[in-house]
Amino acid sequence: MDNKENEIVAEKDTFRAVIYTDGSMYHPNNNQIGYTGSSAHGYIYNIKEIGNINKDVPNGINTTIKGYATVTNNVAETTAILFTIDKLLETEFNLDTIYVKSDSSYALHIYNELLNNFPTNIELKKNSDLWILIKEQIETLKNKKIKLELIKVAGH
Repeated sequence: MDNKENEIVAEKDTFRAVIYTDGSMYHPNNNQIGYTGSSAHGYIYNIKEIGNINKDVPNGINTTIKGYATVTNNVAETTAILFTIDKLLETEFNLDTIYVKSDSSYALHIYNELLNNFPTNIELKKNSDLWILIKEQIETLKNKKIKLELIKVAGH
């Protein structure tokens, strides 16, 4: 590689993502199962620019998943996190940390359980299909050396 190519190849900047997620369910006739929706909004920050008040607005991300399946609110909440992290993994940003802010104790419990130890009986868990997808996602994050921080926020 000559000097010109060396000038072109620069160290990639490092970024952090902060996402806010929520899920909802409309259940006609007061059933426990209904029609769902999941969404997330967040920002991707260049860590060299954090704290720079003159910096432009960070790179924004938005995801909205229109769920028409008949599932529970817990599934909608968890799906919001799952799909948004998947979307972040598809970007070109060199992420070092993803901060997830959610009001869902259920969704955060699944992620914390799988971050701290991989249970051997995932197939027996309620919503096991989600547990399996999240387990694969966490393995991808670990392989890419992306840290996942989960933050519980107050519900609305």
